[in-house]
This record gives sequence, C-alpha cells and structure tokens, in this order.
Amino acid sequence: AKSTPPSVFPLVPCCTKTSSAPMDQTLACLVTGYFPQKVKIQWNSLSDPAGSRSFPEVLKSDGLYTTSSMLAITASNRQSNPYHCDVTHDGTKNTVSKKFPLECKNRGRGRMGQQAEISGPNTGFTSATGTDGSSMGRSLVTIPKESWEKGDIYTCKVTYPAGGTDHTMHNTSKCGGDCDRRPLEVFILPPSLEDLYIVRNATITCAVSGMETPGSLEVSWTRASGRPLDVVSREPALQDNGTYSTTSILRVCVEEWQVGEEFTCIVKHRDIPSAIVKTIHKSQAPIWLLEVYLYPPHAEELALRELATITCLASGFWPRDILVMWTQQDRPVPQEAYTNVGPVQEPGKKHYFIYSKLNVLASEWQSGDTFACVVGHESLPLTFIHRSVDKASSKPTAVNVSVILSDTDVTC
Repeated sequence: AKSTPPSVFPLVPCCTKTSSAPMDQTLACLVTGYFPQKVKIQWNSLSDPAGSRSFPEVLKSDGLYTTSSMLAITASNRQSNPYHCDVTHDGTKNTVSKKFPLECKNRGRGRMGQQAEISGPNTGFTSATGTDGSSMGRSLVTIPKESWEKGDIYTCKVTYPAGGTDHTMHNTSKCGGDCDRRPLEVFILPPSLEDLYIVRNATITCAVSGMETPGSLEVSWTRASGRPLDVVSREPALQDNGTYSTTSILRVCVEEWQVGEEFTCIVKHRDIPSAIVKTIHKSQAPIWLLEVYLYPPHAEELALRELATITCLASGFWPRDILVMWTQQDRPVPQEAYTNVGPVQEPGKKHYFIYSKLNVLASEWQSGDTFACVVGHESLPLTFIHRSVDKASSKPTAVNVSVILSDTDVTC
C-alpha cells in the first residue's frame, strides 16, 4: 500500500463550562489520515513533557490511521508561552509542525441565523483509552462545501455524565471565527430632546459594541469644566452575533449642555491596540426658525364616521433634531396613536421638514374635542410651539410656550 503522510490539526477548547473548575486548558494535537502506523508527537520539541497524554493509534474504515495527544497547561502558561506540536511520520519521513494561538477567538461567529447542530450516528465518533486509563473521543462530520464556504456555524456539544460537566464548543467554518469580524465600535450620543425640553435633565450616552469578551472593558469620562461626574454604567449584554455591547451614561444639567461644554468618553479594551476617545458638545452653529402648519380632518373622511386624521407639518428648520407630540383636551396623546415621518432634508436645501399624523375617532372630533400639535426645537423663542384645532373653529391657533406636558421639577 502507498504511504500517506498525516494531516495535523491543533485543537483549542473554546468551551463554556457549567462547572466551577479552574480555568486551566487542555490543548490537543489530532493526527489523522496516515499510513503506515507509527508517528511521533512532540510538544514544544519535548518528547514527553509534564501534563501530556498520548493515545493509541486507531485504524479507520478507510484504511488510514489516526491518533492524538493532549497537553494540560495552566491559564498563566497559556497566555505567556507559545505552544506547538511536531509530528513525524516514520512511513514518509514527513514532519509537520502546528502552532496554537495564544488565545481562543473562535466564538462561533459567522453568518447570523445559519447555526447548525449536528448529532447522531452519522457524525463518526471514535474513542481510545490511554495507558493511564484516561480516554479521548473524536467526532467527525461531513458537510457540504458550499456550507463551509459561506460561513455557516456548526456546534459540537459534548456531555460527560460521569464528570458532571457539559461543554459547548463553537467553531466557525473556514476562518476560525474571524469571518466578517466587526471591530469594536464606540458611539457617543447627545441628550434627547425629551430629556432637554421635558424632563429637564440631560444624559449623554457612550455606547460600546462588538466586544469579543466584556471582562477587560474600561469606560471613563472627562469634562471640560472639571466638575464632578455622575455616571451610570450597564452590565455588558450578549448580542445575537456572539459579541457583547454596553452603555455608559453621563448625567449633566441642561444648562451645562446648552452652553456648549465639552464631554469626553474614553474606552479601553484588549480587543483594540489603544484607547478610543469620543468627544461631544452642543453645536453652536446658526439655527433656522421653523414654521408649523396644522390641517383638520377632510370632510370626505369624516363622512365615513370612523376615523379622523389630523396632520401637522413643521418645515424650514435646522438643525435636524426636533420633537413633535400631540395633546387631546390638553392631555398628552400616547406615542402609538400618532406617526411621525421625517425629519427629511428638503431637496437642494439645508433645512428639514417633518410630518406628523394623528388618528382619532370621528366621534371625538364631532363632539368638539381640541387637538394640539406640540413642536419643540431650539430655534423657538420659548422652546415649544403649541398649535391647536377643533371642530368649531377648524382654524389652528398658535401659542409659544416654554415647557408643557411635564410635571417634573429638576434642579441642577
């Protein structure tokens, strides 16, 4: 028979353990597909280092042999020392050396929604027992080439009842977890207009996404005035794509934001070579005053005696941020009762417009209820404009107001 050199695979346990065992690791060197027998496996050029276990050669159904060797190491050694296994095949005089990465990164990342779970008799499970009584098992599965090429995820689940532990290993096809890998990203978000105009207590948000692991994350804040910082940070949350995200919120006074004070978020993580620094302040660019128009329901719609649609148009404003709400009989209308479309930049111009549509019962309109469109924008003299309409007048009336819709009394 023709001599066949072995294929060598370095295996790293990217596992989630349900037990509280120490975070030591076991590396495995899988040697398969060779003929005739006899291979020599060395770890870091040592024939029999402490913590290593070798398993007998097993003849497979295709006439080729397979074997493996394991090396148990401490977590500290794993991070500080490079490891490699060297395999020499007597039959072909061929030597293959494979290096192990310093840390496990194949967290099962690939194309979302394409995770496959494979079990049953067709996965080709074999096992062998070493001279010290320990055992090692191996499972092989054949998958379509197109599935491998497009980045499908395959999950190997191993249950060991005698040891009372479950392990789950996620392996990305083709590129070991770095397919379409998204870098860690940081965004800094300004206070919402609801916070500024209604709650009267501003919050600045620093959002971090794309973390492989959350443990080494450090988020800190600075401010130009040097005043004390009021920060609330949330625990990192696991997302559908296998990464973690979190937010850190800085609470400031509305006046401090409005005068243009600068605030800085600093993010450090082992996934990035240096800190990411994001700075924000209120823009002091010129503002454009807006116009607000309110349209009562159409007569044809009212004739159906079902719903009445009231439309509010705000146009000609800049900057883009705007707040549009509704009241009925001077009471706030729930957000789910109206729809805002925009802001949209007008073609060929710098300023924006927005439509808001409120659906009410035709009977409420016919009974004389008063409906108001409330628009908040920094270009307005008193923050808000309140434009109302009812059946009796069918003509909108406008009033500039400071803060409405709020019982909050926040001091800074």
